[in-house]
This record gives sequence, C-alpha cells and structure tokens, in this order.
Amino acid sequence: MPSPLLSYFMGGEYTSHLAEISLLIAERSGYVLQGADLHLFLSELALTSTLPSPVSNGGEAEARCYAQTALQLPTCDWAPDHINKVA
Repeated sequence: MPSPLLSYFMGGEYTSHLAEISLLIAERSGYVLQGADLHLFLSELALTSTLPSPVSNGGEAEARCYAQTALQLPTCDWAPDHINKVA
C-alpha cells in the first residue's frame, strides 16, 4: 500500500521533480538519513508510477536501484557494524 503522501500525488511528474530536487539538496548538505528516505520514496514512486523513465526500461529495475542506494547511504566506511539508526 502506498504511503499517504504518495497516494495524494499519485506519482505525477511534479512529485518526481520535487523529490529529485530534494535529493540534490540532501546530498549537497550531507543529510544522509534524509537522502536515504528520499531514495526510498523515489523507489516507491518508481513502482507505482506509469510515467516513462529515462533511467531504465522498467519501474522495478529503477526501484531496485533506488532501494539499494538507500541501503548503502547510512552505512559508514570506517566501522562495518556501525549504521545510523533513529534514536
């Protein structure tokens, strides 16, 4: 079941555009956890969207790419067992 925010916008081009802009801001500002959340949102958006994507042929491949990036973002290079977690 899609999130309420996703249900409200239902995967329009505008939503995707705003999410990509937010992702750029998060990456430039160093907001790792927010960036991971945005990648998960874009993954969900790719699965529910019927819009054509310039990144990949199918929504599942694009969603998997976003989800893998979201999984890798909150890990640290110096401690393999250290992952940022919500307090």
